Amino acid sequence: MSAYPIGQLLTLPFLPLIRHIPIKLQVLIGIAFSSIVSFLFPLLYDVNRWLAVSMRFFHGISTAAAVPLLGHICSHWAPKSEIGLFVGTVTCFPQFALFFTQATCGAICEYAGWRWIFYVHGIVTLMVAALWALLFHDFPSDHPRLHLDELGKISHGKLGHATTAARSSNHEKLNVPYWQLITHKGVLAVLAAAFGTYHGILPSVNYAPLIMKKGLEMSEITISYFTSISVALQATLKILSGIISDKMTMTEASKLKMFNTISCGLPGMLLIITPFLPKGNKILCAIMMVICQAILGLNSAGFNRAAIVVGGKYSSTIMVWVGIILNSALAIQPYIISWVAPEHTWVQWMPLFIGHGSIIFLSNLIFCWWTNGKAFVGK
Repeated sequence: MSAYPIGQLLTLPFLPLIRHIPIKLQVLIGIAFSSIVSFLFPLLYDVNRWLAVSMRFFHGISTAAAVPLLGHICSHWAPKSEIGLFVGTVTCFPQFALFFTQATCGAICEYAGWRWIFYVHGIVTLMVAALWALLFHDFPSDHPRLHLDELGKISHGKLGHATTAARSSNHEKLNVPYWQLITHKGVLAVLAAAFGTYHGILPSVNYAPLIMKKGLEMSEITISYFTSISVALQATLKILSGIISDKMTMTEASKLKMFNTISCGLPGMLLIITPFLPKGNKILCAIMMVICQAILGLNSAGFNRAAIVVGGKYSSTIMVWVGIILNSALAIQPYIISWVAPEHTWVQWMPLFIGHGSIIFLSNLIFCWWTNGKAFVGK
């Protein structure tokens, strides 16, 4: 289970070394490599299962280049007045991918066998690579169909961004002031919230079906309903919160604190309360878990938005650090959970709910204390 995040975790620190390579090419190579890995998985499974597991490691490597993409797209392509919309839409990719996989895998497995799940995903990935190569441009000034007024709207009010007149300045080497960035309170606030989210509520989200199955003894069909509802609500709230945050007239700092408190502070409290609910009331327990997962979607207007607002042209670097935190959680938490809750019973999960809830709740307090909604200005 940890092979994928470990592969990505080991790759992310080296991304600054290839910053001179256009991000379009970086991601294109990663997508193509990911497709090859998908095709190879069933073939290597027949040879040696451990070789197949190693493909998950290479899957992590292949997708690492996409981690800073949120920062790049939102800092360079999103108008300042539409940052929330861009963040909310771009961060919906896990939900969209899950919907596609769940909708297709059952039918593919029944009619063609499990190996074709990987072949179909490999083919779809190649199609995505073709669309990416055809449609994406690193910077708005590279796009042949954007007019000057559109470029002006995108760059208006952005600190440190190239003007539409200086089209070539987008491609100048970006010298990242790492020490100034990592010690900036606004950036530390983002990283604290990311740590709380990924080490706090994410394990409960990932293990929710297993908790419902073994802890609450619910049927698989009921679990699928709750899982689908939580994923749909989370995707919807991501986009809606992004749009609402763009329209709100309060200060940037107030918006960030409000949305992050709802998306992180509230789930933290609910997680702490959840294990004390009577296990016999399965529906209530499941609903509480769904609520925690759903309102997590509001973080597109919380710390994810803060990463773009504070980071500006350095947002990609901040997203790499956020990616490292995410993958450290995906790599470490399974071992903690298997040690504390090996049977995934409701009683075994009680300390995990309380511990994870406390982490995310405290991380939100730190975020609200440090964030000020002001863009980082380096030397």
